[in-house]
Amino acid sequence: MKYSVRPAVEADIEESIDVLYAAAAEPDSYLGSMPPDREKILVQAHELLASPTGLVVVAEAEDGAIIGSLWAMGDGYQTELRLNVAREWRGRGVGSAMITSAIEWARAQGIVKVHLGVYGPNVDARRLYERLGFVVEGTRPRHYFHATRGEVWDIVWMGMFLDDEKH
Repeated sequence: MKYSVRPAVEADIEESIDVLYAAAAEPDSYLGSMPPDREKILVQAHELLASPTGLVVVAEAEDGAIIGSLWAMGDGYQTELRLNVAREWRGRGVGSAMITSAIEWARAQGIVKVHLGVYGPNVDARRLYERLGFVVEGTRPRHYFHATRGEVWDIVWMGMFLDDEKH
């Protein structure tokens, strides 16, 4: 089945949050105690859609189902990316396509840096980000308590500069 990536509209928000909640419910989810209150997430999503320095991108299957989302939020100089892809669509290029779309948007906005945090054990995500050009900038040791697993994980910070300067 094919998919497309596009900027989100208000009508996409509920379904994209459903994908996030489904991912959080997976037994091996990296989201752990996430997600927080659904109303809080809805408010954040609507604020991000209205923000001149933010972006919400969705991946949509050919049947119209939302299969992933990416949030880009920042201040005009830098933006943080948050990615979520439905389990059955992972490993099929959906995440890469959404990140590539967000990077193109960021460049067009004059944003200098995109960055993200990834849970230490999530090696597949780290490999994806490295293939796309992100580099490890640092680690926050024992930063995140995974309530479901009862484990404490590192957060690996990764970034990519979009300008031509050497940093």
